[in-house]
Order: sequence, then C-alpha cells, then structure tokens
Amino acid sequence: MPRGPEAGRSDQNDPKRHWRVSAMFGAPFRFGQRRPTLGQKYKLWRVPRMTRATAVLLLCCIASPAVFAQSSDPDQLSDKERLGWRLYEQSCSICHTKPNLVLGQFGPVLSRESLNGRPELVREVIANGTPRMPGFKHHFAPAEIDAIAAYVQTLPPAEKR
Repeated sequence: MPRGPEAGRSDQNDPKRHWRVSAMFGAPFRFGQRRPTLGQKYKLWRVPRMTRATAVLLLCCIASPAVFAQSSDPDQLSDKERLGWRLYEQSCSICHTKPNLVLGQFGPVLSRESLNGRPELVREVIANGTPRMPGFKHHFAPAEIDAIAAYVQTLPPAEKR
C-alpha cells in the first residue's frame, strides 16, 4: 500500500489510461477525458509499410472477379447465352461457384454435364427448384430461364476449369 502523497491514487486517474482508440471506417473515436497529442495519434495510426502492402495484396486477391468466374470469354457467346450469363452471374453464381479461400460451395458446380446434359431438366430445376434450392419461376420469365439453361450448356466440366 503506498504511503504519503501517492496514497489514494490509482491508475484510473492516469490520462494515458483514459484514451482508447478504435478504428471504425478510418475514424478515431475518443473514450476518455483528454485528447492525445498529434505525436500520439501518429503512433497509434502508423502502420508498417509491409503490413499495408500485404493488406492491399490480400484485398486485391479476394475482390478479384476472376476468383468467382466460371466461364471462358462471354464475348464468344450468342445473345441468348450472354443474357443467360448475365442472369447466372446475378442470381446463381453466389451458390454455384467453385469453392475458394473466401467463399465455400453451397450448390454443385454447374456445367454442360449437369443433369445428364439435358437442357429441359436444367429448365425444370431452375423453375421449380429442389429441396435445397428455391425455384425461380416467379422471378424469371420463361425466356430468361431458357437463356440460363443455354448458358449452363456452354460451361465446361468442373474438372477442366
């Protein structure tokens, strides 16, 4: 137990202890009674150069659209297949994609061999769904379902991607 002028003081009165800085959307939030100096702010926000470079590289790898792409060049598709590609990317690719570090696989990876290569079965599954997949007959027009089925027929088998 301290005696003399230090008696009764605790670490709670220390101004350094009153400051906690958290980074939320790049803005510091103040918890405490006193503001830090400019030098203290610099020390709190300074990030080593290699850490920044690693974070940028990781962000680029995660956000790369090539990670999620399944088909080859969409410019080689017909108009109907291109419409199917656009609808597939908007609505189907979230579940029917190859598993990677960021995103797991929810549905099977689709290809021209899906459902024994029969486009009429692909159309039926898209429209009515399965026990693990919702149907899209109220979401897509019949022509759009046909376009998605036509696009699925252009996809190579999963092991060749």
